[in-house]
Amino acid sequence: MERRWGIHREVERLCGGVHELFVRPILNAMSEDPKSSITDKERLDYAWKHFALIADQRMKTFNFYVIILAGTFTGTVAALMRDGIHRRTFCLIGTAHLLISVIFALIDIRSCRILRISADALAAIERSPAFAGQPLLIEEDRIRNKKGVRHFISYRWAFLLAFAAQFVFGVLLAWTPRLLAYPLSNRQSPPQEAQGKAEPDKQP
Repeated sequence: MERRWGIHREVERLCGGVHELFVRPILNAMSEDPKSSITDKERLDYAWKHFALIADQRMKTFNFYVIILAGTFTGTVAALMRDGIHRRTFCLIGTAHLLISVIFALIDIRSCRILRISADALAAIERSPAFAGQPLLIEEDRIRNKKGVRHFISYRWAFLLAFAAQFVFGVLLAWTPRLLAYPLSNRQSPPQEAQGKAEPDKQP
């Protein structure tokens, strides 16, 4: 009986040692604040990589939009210069312009929101004690471009202007295609009319 009790005590002692050596350090690490294990440099690298990734994706998306815009605009001008195209065809082309501008505008708005989150994280890192005495680039850029004309000189407003221009073009093409088709389809009509008027003069 005493032997069994001694074996039981030995097992408890070994289990307690394993708990103190392995389990307790893991529990302590899990209960600590995770921010304390991340340095300011790691936080800055993480926020900047996130900001650079979203900004790069945004520019690539707009470049793709420019390619699509050039293709659709070229096809639209070719259709406007041809005669005999049904009005429903112009409605479909105008609707396509509307959808393209709206879709890419929504994508850009989403990208702007994600970029703002990254910019806020960078601004918070700049205000940390590690950057004491250093220039606050994000905050300085926001202050300078918050008011006045500088507020509208940005990628955001430039992209929105492009989307709005295509949207208006699509509306005009869908509802009043003759307004856009007439100047293109009748470019050579005045010389033909003048030639027609000159022919009767040659008759005796």
